[in-house]
Amino acid sequence: MKTITHLQKRLLKIVKTSLLIETFTKYSVVSKFILFSISVVCFYYSTNSSKAASFLAAGIIFITIFLVIQFDRFFFKSYPAKINDYTNLQEPFLLVLIGVVLMITQNTNLNFETIDWDIHSYLVASSEINNGKLPLETQWESKGPVFFYMYNFISNISNGNFIFFKLFNDLLLFFISIILFYILKIKTNSSKISFFATLLYVLLMSITWGTLEYSELYALLFISLSYLFFEKDQESNRTLIISSLCLSFSTLVNQGTVLFLMPFLVYLLLQKNNKRILLQKLLIFGVSFISLHLLFVLIYFSRNIFDIYFATFITIPLGYTEATFNFFAESLVFLRSYLEHNIFLYVSIILYITLVFIIWIKGIFSVDKFLRYDSLNTLFLISSLLFYFLGSHGFTHHLLFFVFFFPIAIGQINVRNIRNLIYLSIFIATASLFTTSFQSSSYNLRNIDNLYENYPLKNLALELDSYFEEDFTVLALDYVLILHYLEKTNFSYIVHPTNHYADFITKELVQLNRIKDNNIDELICYQRDDCEEPDVIICSHRMIINGEIIKNKLFNCMVSDYKKNYFSINTENYTTDENLSFFFDPYKEIAVFIKDKDI
Repeated sequence: MKTITHLQKRLLKIVKTSLLIETFTKYSVVSKFILFSISVVCFYYSTNSSKAASFLAAGIIFITIFLVIQFDRFFFKSYPAKINDYTNLQEPFLLVLIGVVLMITQNTNLNFETIDWDIHSYLVASSEINNGKLPLETQWESKGPVFFYMYNFISNISNGNFIFFKLFNDLLLFFISIILFYILKIKTNSSKISFFATLLYVLLMSITWGTLEYSELYALLFISLSYLFFEKDQESNRTLIISSLCLSFSTLVNQGTVLFLMPFLVYLLLQKNNKRILLQKLLIFGVSFISLHLLFVLIYFSRNIFDIYFATFITIPLGYTEATFNFFAESLVFLRSYLEHNIFLYVSIILYITLVFIIWIKGIFSVDKFLRYDSLNTLFLISSLLFYFLGSHGFTHHLLFFVFFFPIAIGQINVRNIRNLIYLSIFIATASLFTTSFQSSSYNLRNIDNLYENYPLKNLALELDSYFEEDFTVLALDYVLILHYLEKTNFSYIVHPTNHYADFITKELVQLNRIKDNNIDELICYQRDDCEEPDVIICSHRMIINGEIIKNKLFNCMVSDYKKNYFSINTENYTTDENLSFFFDPYKEIAVFIKDKDI
């Protein structure tokens, strides 16, 4: 029988005095509805209150309790309903603790308006949905339609506030962490292993690129759900269908995640089932996976834009794989980034990799051993590395899938002393990162309104808007976040600035008549008087790419030199603002030109 500590006794006394909490633990439909409603109210007021951080924290606590009840009831059906059992409080406490660590380690850079301009482009591309358009119809970005619907939804519930958008994405990461916790609980039946492995994942995501709202994170939500349902009961046709649909959703977020079909299919093939059962499972999984894609194909076909849908999913992604990079060198850069981030976390990673690699090597020499050493997760790890390799650009965010599946391997370590050593290293890394992040994160979370009001591009957008009394158009060839603040789509079909430089993208879009040859010259009506000019042009003369100062080769950004009906505005205060970008680029100025209506 477990001993009861003094702290647990006090906690029990507090809980018993609350009839509301006692009602929640009985899992009635009404109580779960109340929990969920309170969470929604808290999140709503976090976007409409000066005490945003407090409401956000309360929302996390209530949604955690709700999710714990839901997950345990659905996947285990053994969660005790009596408040007298202390284990009732263990998992919510552990998950809230994970949530606290997550919020502190994720928001150290909240004061910087820009870390990666990919996020800005995705926001702008998703805004066409508000105009009744389908994703990719008037604004092109390289991701799937479900991704833009999700971005648009979060942006709308954030009231367009970019900081709240970032914070809601922390909740997305928290939800993924909860899913990871329960995947491990199914695998190991141990809350302790689940807690430390999930904590390691949160720490791995505390690095700068791990705090951003990439498409890989959104796809991971569906992949992790697919994994969870598959682990729950792969013999059930119902869970097999749900798992396949979740995976299909992930490919409608990020096309490259089709690679994660491999772990499921290979795992099913390795099982000792008769041919009839195997074919039945493969058919169910395959048909469920394809059904969602057929639905979107019909939708885009009905709007006569199936050609761009096909190009975005098939022909253009093939262009990405034609690039080359040094896989091993970039992998070392990835590891070195953690050394620079936190030495204790780096030690934990190296220790963990060594142990998992030894176990994996032991398991590859026979099918039986391979199955015994969690073959499904090993296949996921291989697919994750393949995703990174085929991405061919060495972008660290392509490793977000690997970062998720990596901690799950902790369940393969059966030697107690070795596992305790890993726990200790994770605990030390947590303490180190939490203490180094707390001051900046707590300041940022307490001063959300002040941070937002001082975002430089937001203030530049306000200045731009003051020049116009009526609606106006903006061609943003850089700093596209300004379009988000102005609630406008781009004058250009291509949204992301660097995609104008990618021949495999522009050539395909020219063939589909979405853009023209010399597209930027056409957009700004260079040496022409018979076309529609944008009211505002935003660009940059030069920038640093891969450590080199690159001059804008596509066109002359000094628009007012050759188009006399445009005048420039002074943007020096915004360019030199320390909160403009995490990666300060002294050569990348903000050039803004406004069309003079009187000329």
